[in-house]
Amino acid sequence: RYLKTARENDILVAGLELESTYLAYLAGRVFHKPVVGWVHIPLTEYLKLLPKWHRAAVAYIYPRLDCVVCVSEGSASAVRAVAALAPKRVRVIHGPFDLDAPVRRASEAPPWAQEEDKRPVVVAIGRLHAQKGFDNLLQAHKLARSAGMDYRLWILGEGPLRGELTSLIDQLQIADSVKMPGFLPNPYPALRHAAV
Repeated sequence: RYLKTARENDILVAGLELESTYLAYLAGRVFHKPVVGWVHIPLTEYLKLLPKWHRAAVAYIYPRLDCVVCVSEGSASAVRAVAALAPKRVRVIHGPFDLDAPVRRASEAPPWAQEEDKRPVVVAIGRLHAQKGFDNLLQAHKLARSAGMDYRLWILGEGPLRGELTSLIDQLQIADSVKMPGFLPNPYPALRHAAV
C-alpha cells in the first residue's frame, strides 16, 4: 500500500523523523520521486536515546533528501549537526499558531481550583516519554522540596512511561506533592494559573 501510494504521487513527504523518512527515501529512489523530510525535534538529543545505527542512517539518508523542512532554527541546527546537509536543502517553516486561542481558552478555572491545597503549582506538559525528561523533573522536584520549597507539581500528559514515572514518584517519596492527571484537552487554564 505504501509503495502504491508513492507511485501515484509526485512528491513524497516524510511526516516524521527516522523510520518514516527512511521509507520515504527508499520509495523515492524506487520511483524516482523527490522526497521531503520533516524534522520536528532536536535530532542530536533524540538520537542519543536510540540504537547507534539510526545515527548512521540519518547521516546517510538525510543529505540525499531533496529538501528537509524543520519547524525551528534549533531543529535545523540539530539536523545539520548529525547530517552533512547543504544549506539550500534545509528550510525552516514555523507552524501556524492562533495567538489569541490560548487566551480565549485560558478563561476557565484551573484543574486544581476545587482542591483544598492552595500551595503554588508548577506545571509541566508533554508526552510521558523518555525524550521529555520527566524523570529529571521529578528528581529536581525532590531536591527543591528537600531544600524547603513548598509547592505542587502537576505533569499533564499521557504516554508509555506513566508506570515508570509513578514508580519513581513513590521511590522518591514525593506523591504528596505530585499529580499526573493525564491528558487535558484544554491545558491553558493550568498554564495561566501556574506559578511556573
